[in-house]
Amino acid sequence: DRGRVEISTNGSDWTGIWYCEAQPLWQAVEIDLSALDQQPNAQIRFRFTSDTVIEASGWNIDDIRIEGIGDTCDAQFEAIFDDSFE
Repeated sequence: DRGRVEISTNGSDWTGIWYCEAQPLWQAVEIDLSALDQQPNAQIRFRFTSDTVIEASGWNIDDIRIEGIGDTCDAQFEAIFDDSFE
């Protein structure tokens, strides 16, 4: 099983910027998102992939915070769950 964080500037091409495998304990993680600076169509996604070899509880994500400096972010937060998944 693997959890991934990926970013895109166009919604089609995705780049992995962080991943985890077989980590049983909660951990705080900080990820550099500077590649998305000045990108009007920036997107972040969380992907989980699994196989049938090992059965575990999956991947839990909690307390996400995105911080920045400089110009105000004009993100459209009402569209944060575009696929109606909440």
